[in-house]
Order: sequence, then C-alpha cells, then structure tokens
Amino acid sequence: MKLILSEQEMGLTKFNLEKCESKDDILTVGICTKYNFVMYQPKPSEVRIAFAGDSVTMGAFSKNLEQINQVPDKIRWTDQDNGRMLGFDGFPYLLSELLKTNNKTLGGVKVFNYARNANHIATNYSESQLYYPASCRFEQLKKSFPHIVLMMFGGMDTRNEGYSEKTFIQDYSKLIKEVEALPTKPIVFLLTPLFQHVRGKDGRYMRETQVRDNKTNKILNVTEHKDAKDEIFAGLSLQETIYKTADAVGIPHNRVIDVYQHLLQDWDIDRKSVFPSVNDMHPNLKGHGIIAQDIYNAVALSPEAI
Repeated sequence: MKLILSEQEMGLTKFNLEKCESKDDILTVGICTKYNFVMYQPKPSEVRIAFAGDSVTMGAFSKNLEQINQVPDKIRWTDQDNGRMLGFDGFPYLLSELLKTNNKTLGGVKVFNYARNANHIATNYSESQLYYPASCRFEQLKKSFPHIVLMMFGGMDTRNEGYSEKTFIQDYSKLIKEVEALPTKPIVFLLTPLFQHVRGKDGRYMRETQVRDNKTNKILNVTEHKDAKDEIFAGLSLQETIYKTADAVGIPHNRVIDVYQHLLQDWDIDRKSVFPSVNDMHPNLKGHGIIAQDIYNAVALSPEAI
C-alpha cells in the first residue's frame, strides 16, 4: 500500500456530488447528500481502512431501534471516521475500537463504512438503484484514499434472476481490480457472506436454509430435517465462490476472512446467541464483535497490512 501521495493524486479528492442527489441515496443511505456529506482530508501518517458491502456491513441489528434513536442526529446522519454508520455499532466500528486499543501506528487508524443497504455488484443489473459500483457510497470510498479495503458482497447478488457463479466472479474481480488500482494501492480483504438466496419451486426467492444433523454432522436441507428450529442460513457454494474470486484476482487465502464458517459452521458458536433477529440474516452485537475480532486477527497477521 502507498502511504504518501503526490499533489496530483491528492487532487483526485474532487468529488462529484451530483451522484448523491438521487432519491435512492437519500432514502436508503440517508447520509449521501450535499448537506451532510463530509469530504475527508487525509493525513500522511495515518492508516485508512474502508468497508464496502450491504446491510450486514452497515451494522444492521447491532443495536435495536430504541438504542438507535438515542444516537444524536449529527452523528447518526454524518459520515464518521470510526466505522460507525447510521448510529449502528457494527463490525467496522468494533474493529476501529480494537485498533484504537491495540494498534500503535504513528498517526492512528481511521475506519470508514461505505456499505449500502441491499446492494449488489451484478453488471447485468447495472441500471438498478442497488448497483454498488455506480453508487455514491463507492464514489466516496474511492475518494477516501484507503490503504486497506474490506468487502462483503454476494448475498444480494444471488437474489438476481440469472445469477451464475461465473458472472459473479467476473463482476467481483472487476470491482476488486478497480479498488486495487486506486492511488494508495490498497490491500483488499474479502469476507464471506452470511446468507444467499435460492429460487424455490414456486418461483419465489428465499434464503437458503440448511441444518446440521447433530449425530452425523451432515449438512441437510431443512425439508429433510424434522426440527426446523436448528436451521442455519447461508450456503457453502457461495462461501466457495468467494475463495474462487480471490484466486481469480490473486488474493491469497489468508486475506479471505471466512466469517460464515465461524458464525454458522463452527461448533463453538451458538447460532441462536448471535442471530436472534426475526430474519436470521443479520447478527447482533455479539455476532458483530466476533466478526470484528476475526478481521482484526487477519489484518494484524497480514505482513502487508498494519
């Protein structure tokens, strides 16, 4: 990664605010407007980390509505440099707290959360308002001069009609290469999504549901299991697809952070204690804390990163 930038590269901070004028940005993001957009002025000595993803990365369900309403509007509706977004204390914010406590980097570490609710990266749906690469949030990420970028995409892509592993890997690879080509030459980490969608027999989309037989340790379809209460979401196929994407762009596997494996497959995690929400898709504060620790361990152990 590149810590020192030329004046010409610094000039790239000019931001196209017109991208932040759409109704979609105002309603689904809430912070991408001329009124509350903050142009971040980078300092040469600090390390900047940026996150991209959907509502899981935003931090949804890390706080309940009552807790969110207690967050001052100025903090809730303005970009922060500690990973907090819309008042949530998701894993980007919790990572920031871990780094602030444990990292001794001169100049400190800034964490920015550029996730966007329900977004995908599928180019065959590039006209969609939920297409992340054309969004205001991705524009902001590129102008934040990140040294490290962590991305979690795929869960919402599997909801698009015509989804295929081949096209997803191509689309994700294109996005990753665009990020890696930024002036700071950021190091990219990929996170495995916590869910995926499949089309049911009736044509409707539903999140893939699997269960593990406690006696045989075999993964079964929920319809094959008598006790649906033991169901777990996500899908091994999408998990494997992220590793294939990493291979396609030359990202080593130590920079693939397999949070799906940890939260939904490992025996030491009680799924119900980290996914208590009604949709079983977004982890609670405990789940976000586990993800933040996994990210911290991966970043701290990476010879190229902090």
